[in-house]
Amino acid sequence: MEKGSTSSTAETVPVNQDESNYDIVKATQYGIFHRCKELVEQGFDVNQRDSENITLLHWAAINCRKDIVKFFIDHGAIVDSIGGELQSSPLHWATRQGHLSMVVLLMKHGADPTLRDGEGCSSIHLAAQFGYTPIVAFLLAKGVSPDIQDRSGMTPLMWAAARMHSPDPARLLLTFGANTSLQDRTNKNTALHWAIMSKNSIAIQMLLNRNASLDIPNDANETPYHLLKKMKEADWIGKKTIDSLLEKHNVDSRPGWCKIFRQDKKVRFWGTACIPFIVMYFLGEVFSADINIWLKTGLFAGCIFAFQRLGRFVCDDRFMMIFPISVYFATKFWMYVTWFRYITPVVPLGQTVLLVGSSGLLWYNFLRVWLGDPGIINMSEDERYQTIIDLAEEDGFDPKFFCTTCLVRKPMRSKHCSICDRCVAKFDHHCPWLSNCVGWKNHKYFIGYLLCLVLLCSMYVWGAWQYWTIKCGLDATPWNLVNIFQCDPWVNFMTAQATVHAIWVFVLLSCQMYQISWLGMTTNERLNWTRYTYFRFSREKHGHTPFNRGCFQNTIDFLEIDCFGFLKRDKTDWSRAYAPTGNPDDADFHQSLRDSLPLIRDSRDNYQYV
Repeated sequence: MEKGSTSSTAETVPVNQDESNYDIVKATQYGIFHRCKELVEQGFDVNQRDSENITLLHWAAINCRKDIVKFFIDHGAIVDSIGGELQSSPLHWATRQGHLSMVVLLMKHGADPTLRDGEGCSSIHLAAQFGYTPIVAFLLAKGVSPDIQDRSGMTPLMWAAARMHSPDPARLLLTFGANTSLQDRTNKNTALHWAIMSKNSIAIQMLLNRNASLDIPNDANETPYHLLKKMKEADWIGKKTIDSLLEKHNVDSRPGWCKIFRQDKKVRFWGTACIPFIVMYFLGEVFSADINIWLKTGLFAGCIFAFQRLGRFVCDDRFMMIFPISVYFATKFWMYVTWFRYITPVVPLGQTVLLVGSSGLLWYNFLRVWLGDPGIINMSEDERYQTIIDLAEEDGFDPKFFCTTCLVRKPMRSKHCSICDRCVAKFDHHCPWLSNCVGWKNHKYFIGYLLCLVLLCSMYVWGAWQYWTIKCGLDATPWNLVNIFQCDPWVNFMTAQATVHAIWVFVLLSCQMYQISWLGMTTNERLNWTRYTYFRFSREKHGHTPFNRGCFQNTIDFLEIDCFGFLKRDKTDWSRAYAPTGNPDDADFHQSLRDSLPLIRDSRDNYQYV
């Protein structure tokens, strides 16, 4: 803070004090516009400095007196005047206090965001240090480089990694393409060095996710790898996280086929994808083997241990994106093999035809959910920058309604998926078994997929029962689980999986339809309704969504049915819906609308720094 403002607190104009006696500096600090105007019209030079070498524009900027700033600039105030102990511009002063609206106003009148203060910092360095993400976003959108260096070579990313133990503004800077390999001039540290030395686990994880190098040495010849190795026992970062990083680094440093395998993403992808097929086959064979139960148990444990060890070597950080859907494919593959090899010969041909037809419907819905667009909010680079500028200029850039990863304004009911790393309109949930999000554009296909899956698993269990009846002689002898278990273990193994899948998928389908038809909510909204301002709160503290249009109409809207005017679906574009819908005559709706708008006025406008 500049001299003269370090001990300041929010103050108001003293009660019953005659404002006509204020000098121009005090009138500027307290926002007494008519007094400032009176003194300027009497001939006071707006560029005149006080005893601390500070201009009126500095005082107006730090106190966010926008009307006075406009007045001074209209009367010849120099926008980039340098003053104060730190030799700063008014833009620096406004940035230090986080006054986005003042930053916007000064830049509209030509303020230079690349000017350095006495410490060598430009405005974006200050904003990164203090965690003012909206100001960082606005400056970047206006063309300031994310890699601009201060006098000591520090970039905004380095300052954010060193000072801010939160995702932003470091995440925002990385999204804008900040270079993670740059080094400062003083110690040759990278942003990752600074994050480790500052014990900033959040920044460390983000930087490593963006492939920041662990091998760049600083002046002391220490790499980030060496620093992390020293901190293996530190409690501020998880031991498992450090161990996995060090293990990955060690494996990548080995010569030969091991290094090639670890670095070839295609090989690792297919290695991870094939594991469920092999594991399921081996487990089924062990289950079917005619051997002692204790030996079977040992083989089961051996298989699981062997594939766990193999998985640690083969799988990478994409494991949860690849493995669950591979389990699904493996289950379906072996179920089809079992049906056509064992069950088809003993059931009517029509039953197999019905199963194949149902499979076609299932695969259609599955592909639409798996490969289709769930409602990704796409914008061009120019649109993203313009969105940031528009929000800032409307005097209410609230990061809660802006995604700093996708650089888009968040529509109502949307959410950023941390797994897919993208914003999805009318987000329901991320489904690992489909390796995709379920949202606005593919939700109805997801319901169709669940319905077909329950039907197909039920048909499979019915076919297995017929197989047991004929092949195991259950029609001639009283059946029991022992007879079924001993009859054909492989069929039993696959039928058990089909039964489990049928049950839990039916439960999931029921929950989904309850939310869609009865509640008019998504899964995300039902779990996190207290976070969203567009839910109205009753005395019982249960959220009521303005999107609930009744059970029947909710279903029509979801299925997107139109029928000659008798049935009319909601045609809202959820990728551009920035305000809640509902009954405009409802007073609660208007309050919900006001609460939800991502244009929050700056509550610090009445702070005085004197």
